Amino acid sequence: MFQVQCLKSTTNKPTEIYSKYSIGPFLKGQSVTVGNALRRVLLSNLQGIAIIGVRITGIDHEFSTITHVKEDVIDILLNLKQIVLKGDITELTLARLNVTEAGIITANSISLPNNITAIDSRQYIAGLTQKDNLEMEFLIAKGQNYFTSGNLEYAIPENFLAVDAVFMPVTKVNFFVETSRSATKWLRKSYSRNLDEW
Repeated sequence: MFQVQCLKSTTNKPTEIYSKYSIGPFLKGQSVTVGNALRRVLLSNLQGIAIIGVRITGIDHEFSTITHVKEDVIDILLNLKQIVLKGDITELTLARLNVTEAGIITANSISLPNNITAIDSRQYIAGLTQKDNLEMEFLIAKGQNYFTSGNLEYAIPENFLAVDAVFMPVTKVNFFVETSRSATKWLRKSYSRNLDEW
């Protein structure tokens, strides 16, 4: 009988969840086919939401630096790429960030709509070294797979900088095949039954 069983599940941090499953038993040759199909679906066909663009007040290209900000714009774009969001949206959504005090800026500083939440509110964005006014607007979209910033430039409004979009909820999948004791027993019973019928 076909079974799916969770063998192990651990959470190292909110954005790193590991699970191990046992699926089967299968007839010889079927396990690789099912494993490849599941891997492809988990990596490419699950939908998620991500930041695809950002507008930073006073900045018009990604090779700029921002006064009193520790990181340059490229570093900020890389940090935004790492922010993992969850929610239910059907169209492009706008979120804002407005910081006036010196300190560390994290995902918690973003004013998100009620239907979107950050998986890890402590994810780092930038550091403000002195009291100043830093304003950002984020464009959030729903999609699947992974899109580089170059592929997204056509989809974002003017004055927004494109961000690599990681829509995939699952980023790594491996599988291996091993002999199942129950499958061996089932095959023995099947063959013995067929032999008796001869």
